Amino acid sequence: GVFIQIDSSSTLTAITANNGTYLISNIPAGQHTLTATKTGYTTQVITIYILRDVNTKLNIVLQPV
Repeated sequence: GVFIQIDSSSTLTAITANNGTYLISNIPAGQHTLTATKTGYTTQVITIYILRDVNTKLNIVLQPV
């Protein structure tokens, strides 16, 4: 799977399932940096904005190196 990390935090992380889905709960509202990494693929670093009490859906596409 792809390793997903929010703000270089050791607690706000996930690894995607075989179908690519992932869930990270309890991200504080505000601006954050999401990093998606997988060996053999380019790393994606994305600025995200989280609203309080709103579920946010984000699709990420990694490109092979």
